[in-house]
Amino acid sequence: MAAIPGQLGFVASASTVTILSQAGTSSYLTLNTAPNFANGMTGATVAATPVSLWATAPPDAQWISYADTGCSAGTVNCNFGPTQPPAVNAPLTGSNITDVIYQTFTVGGAATGSLQVWADDTATVWLESGTVTGASGDTGFNDTNATLLMAGNPNQGPNCASGPIGCLSQNGATISLSTAAAGTYTLVFDIYQRVTDTPLGVLYAGSVTTTSAAPEPGTYMLMGLALTGFGLAAKRRKRV
Repeated sequence: MAAIPGQLGFVASASTVTILSQAGTSSYLTLNTAPNFANGMTGATVAATPVSLWATAPPDAQWISYADTGCSAGTVNCNFGPTQPPAVNAPLTGSNITDVIYQTFTVGGAATGSLQVWADDTATVWLESGTVTGASGDTGFNDTNATLLMAGNPNQGPNCASGPIGCLSQNGATISLSTAAAGTYTLVFDIYQRVTDTPLGVLYAGSVTTTSAAPEPGTYMLMGLALTGFGLAAKRRKRV
């Protein structure tokens, strides 16, 4: 009777999911944006015109927000548009969030990776299971199942937070990102405006990779031989 090998050969099969801030592929919930914009509104994100001092977006990513809350003139001395929100000069808590951005992605198994994040003025980043949108009013703070990936930076610099997570190239944050199993997950970005009528937005880019073990072709052959051996042995026993 053929023996089943004690150790079978496997090869790794990887699948990568790219996560990018792009207008229309994520959604928002406005909170402390009045009187320049209505609170409690939801919808698809739009591109925020980059401010000259903002970090340059990675390939295929762009600064996004609930409206064009970037630099409406596209110059060093911005002519701010009507959508720039007022400041919330208070602790970075759930009640003081200016805007929430939701980015959903799906993986085929346990996955690991990283995410680069910039924000003006700063942002707190969470990971939640399932699809989360503004319709639920979820901010990360009010969901006990949300995992905090990185808290916002309360230290304000001349343009935005003086360190990660901020808006300047050197003030971006690299965040470790992992999922425990296959499924759909949502990144929740709580964005804070610290200075009234100045630009606001978020930029992120990263990926997660799922690695699964698949049997090598030779392993399938050995398994087939083993099963054949079992079958032959069973036939001999019936004849005895």
